[in-house]
Amino acid sequence: MIQESNRDGIQLMIWNNFLVDRAHEDAALLGCFASSLELSPGDVCAIDSVEQLVEKKAKIVLLIEDSHEFQGMKMVTVYLEEDVVVDNSILAFMARNFKIDVYLPDEDSGYYRDLVLLDRTGGMKKVTLQES
Repeated sequence: MIQESNRDGIQLMIWNNFLVDRAHEDAALLGCFASSLELSPGDVCAIDSVEQLVEKKAKIVLLIEDSHEFQGMKMVTVYLEEDVVVDNSILAFMARNFKIDVYLPDEDSGYYRDLVLLDRTGGMKKVTLQES
């Protein structure tokens, strides 16, 4: 995890980032993530710029931005308070239960276009997204 922001002495850390299709509304993504973790609505919030991090008081903050590298995709960066623990399996659960394709960085490859697709049917495969 990377330390990112200090809000009243509470550290926010980057937990993970992933891509989803731009067709998904930000509010729907927020709802899917919160439901997958069984959190109350006040514990998770979404922002559209990193500058808003210090203003938010939620335990989990989703920074949702249009991807500059991957046309038609949104980049979701997940920030957690330092005492919050989340496992990557929650993203597979979210993909399957809410029928959302989730693209994660392929840690084995290191090439930024190589991704791991957690698809809406519960499958997982490695993919390389082409330039648009």
